[in-house]
Amino acid sequence: MSQSHDPERGRTQARGCTASSMLPASAGPTPEFFSDRVISIVYSKGQSIFEQDDPADTIYFVISGAVIVHRTGSDGNREVMELAGEGALLGLVSGATYGCCASSLTRTAVTAIRQEAIAGSTQLQQRIGKELTRRLELMQEQARVRPRTSAASLVAQFILTLPPATKDRPLERVFITQTDMASYLGLAVETVCRIVKSLKQKNALLPGTRDRIVIADMQYLEHLAGTLTTRPPAAT
Repeated sequence: MSQSHDPERGRTQARGCTASSMLPASAGPTPEFFSDRVISIVYSKGQSIFEQDDPADTIYFVISGAVIVHRTGSDGNREVMELAGEGALLGLVSGATYGCCASSLTRTAVTAIRQEAIAGSTQLQQRIGKELTRRLELMQEQARVRPRTSAASLVAQFILTLPPATKDRPLERVFITQTDMASYLGLAVETVCRIVKSLKQKNALLPGTRDRIVIADMQYLEHLAGTLTTRPPAAT
């Protein structure tokens, strides 16, 4: 399999990948059909996967790593829409162009799938349908619980759902700025900064880590997030 490197976007591509190397086996188009339509790409940390207003001719399946999805709002500020980890689908839009940007938070491997491949594969269509259903259910659940959820609980929930920075260290989560965290949660930056500072003071998070968020007390965070029914001992 030949590889090419794009210096402008900092990515390594493995071209000519067959469908069987990216997707579960099923009846459908032959591997030759996918050879020019499905490729694997590895992005370095901080590289762009796609930009706002780029032609939306490809969707991306995250194999490993983490991706932040964001857009520029009408006021010119960055609005964070999603943090995507392993198994996520990116670039699902109804229009002809992407309405957002996607950038890698860590070294990230994706499968890029052209629209022609989707049109020719019932399996891919079903996978996309399941992802859209999952997103709708998540939005409905967030709309139901957020008005009754404290800011501290929202921050704890968010930290717990961050993708791991590396597979072998699950308590080390990918780093995201507190400004981006506030944007995603719809909170004031000052509120997020205060809560994160408090979590570090209570030893729920390790202080002094600039390239990742390290969970020191999972039980305390789970209780704060409302996912643990038994109250743990107070963090000291």
